[in-house]
Amino acid sequence: MVEKNRDGRHIDIDTCPAKSGTAAVKLMRNMVPALQGTLKQAAKDAKGMRQLVYNMGKSMGKTFRPWEATKAGSALAKHAGRLAKVLPFVDVAVDALINYRDEKAQDERQRHLATIRLAVRRAFSEHAAVEGAALAAAIDRFSDEAVGPSVAKIDERKGMIARSRQENAAISQQISDLKSRCSTLRTRIERSVRPIA
Repeated sequence: MVEKNRDGRHIDIDTCPAKSGTAAVKLMRNMVPALQGTLKQAAKDAKGMRQLVYNMGKSMGKTFRPWEATKAGSALAKHAGRLAKVLPFVDVAVDALINYRDEKAQDERQRHLATIRLAVRRAFSEHAAVEGAALAAAIDRFSDEAVGPSVAKIDERKGMIARSRQENAAISQQISDLKSRCSTLRTRIERSVRPIA
């Protein structure tokens, strides 16, 4: 099965149909003991088998010679006995077939689930990549539109403050120079004005 995700990309998901036939084999497995018992009873009752052959033949319009129905009944009882002896082997074979089919179906389910898990992981990772790219683009757009002018204003203000600091430093230096000159002048004046004693 092929599906599309939100971005239009294809995702392959194989579907695993349920295997039919296992139910029939299990039904046959349950019928084997009853069938074996019936065949053993038929093998022991040659007269009943003769009567069965005779009645079926008559219902189909067959005319029997005196020994034909007896011979056919005996042969049928003999084959029923042989079949009853073979049924345990058939039972084992059916059991092995059921186990094989169950294991095979379990393996197929596990492979199918693993394929689905991989497809879902791949779809999630693709979707996450697409959403991540969209989020990054939205953040860039927001930062360019809303934050960009504010950052420019902050940078301008920072430049003004830096210039102001430089100007303040220059003025501070000038004041310091003036103080030093004033103190030198004061000292000179005091020396020159002092009365000579």
